Amino acid sequence: MVSLKAQFERVLKSAYETTPYFNNLINEISEDEDELNADFFSKLPVFDKGTIRRTGWLNFISGEYLDSDYRLKKGPRARIETTSGTTGTPMKILWNNNDYFSSIINHWKFREKFGITPSSRYCTSLKHVPNGEAYQIEGNKLTFTSMLYSSETVSGILDAINEFKPEWLFIQNSVLFTLLYWGEKVGMRFPESVKYIEYMGEPLSGYYRKYIEKRIYAPSSNMYGCTETNGISYECTYHNNHLLTDNVFVEIVDENGSEIKEGEDGFVCVTGLHNTAMPILRYRLNDIAHIDKTFVCPCGNRNPVITIKAARMPEFLILGDPELCYGWAMYAPANKEIKLIKELPEDIAFNFIMDSLDHYDLYVYKNPNRVENIERIIEDLFIIYGLPNIKFTVHESDEYDPSKMSGILRKIDL
Repeated sequence: MVSLKAQFERVLKSAYETTPYFNNLINEISEDEDELNADFFSKLPVFDKGTIRRTGWLNFISGEYLDSDYRLKKGPRARIETTSGTTGTPMKILWNNNDYFSSIINHWKFREKFGITPSSRYCTSLKHVPNGEAYQIEGNKLTFTSMLYSSETVSGILDAINEFKPEWLFIQNSVLFTLLYWGEKVGMRFPESVKYIEYMGEPLSGYYRKYIEKRIYAPSSNMYGCTETNGISYECTYHNNHLLTDNVFVEIVDENGSEIKEGEDGFVCVTGLHNTAMPILRYRLNDIAHIDKTFVCPCGNRNPVITIKAARMPEFLILGDPELCYGWAMYAPANKEIKLIKELPEDIAFNFIMDSLDHYDLYVYKNPNRVENIERIIEDLFIIYGLPNIKFTVHESDEYDPSKMSGILRKIDL
């Protein structure tokens, strides 16, 4: 087995020798190539998606994968994975095939305990399915759109899923919740073939999970990861998220990239231990978390535990259990294309504007039925649904823009 030290040195050496960005950066720090050992990487400044966009994607790619015209070579040795695009524009991540499969070995070892193998049929979702349809089947994978904006779309997807009979789901919890929620409205359910659910891509709501568990009788786990490095942690049976130390090295840093004290909240910063085609060294994510290296988990996994304190918003919010929400429901996104959520005259429409990772401005469209304490109502909704420390400032607005992230707040009958 390759040691952690050897893995560090392999990706560091590859980054220095083959990628323009890290070659220039390391030369500015040290002229001694012999200094490129496992301890050297801490001298590197952190970078993020913004750095890649400003510097240029090709400057992070190993020259081994570029032709004489500085274009990406076509061939079977490499693959391109695409990020979710939640920050605005999806970003391409280049992987050597061997590195990629080495990176995801931990995923399959974890799934194996649920009887899941690489050949098992599964469902996942994307905002935009490649063929422009509601879903697409490729081999053992069914991909459906997460843009669940009509009863026709939901019905068509559930019909396809029931015929496909997936063995597991690799999915955002809010998307699965939404599909089940509206599926019940049209009298449709999931097939009984599902024997494992792996949540990914967004904060996991305790309420969503309980709702899903009452409708799909299968064990589940939360996988925290990113396309740039693949898995970062997996949730054990005691609901603790253990770092995948064979795949990534994780630091918690402040806004300047300096590592902070253990147990304190800061930004997640990852170093991928496998990717040599597009090395990821001290890459800062927009998630806030803390790490406990001394916690002894009853599950027996001795890897450090990471706790996510703030992350991006879920794909969908449908918050409206009459028994919990004091007679209010929040629906988002909501716009003119949504047929399932018919706007009512007394609805309070609003736009979300992201101010920072854990703070949103809500611009509430002026309504003659202005509700008192709307800030408290929204805060209570998010607390009830177990979403991470998201805070809001509510403003009154003369305009409602349905093209932006938006929603409605609705009074419901108890």
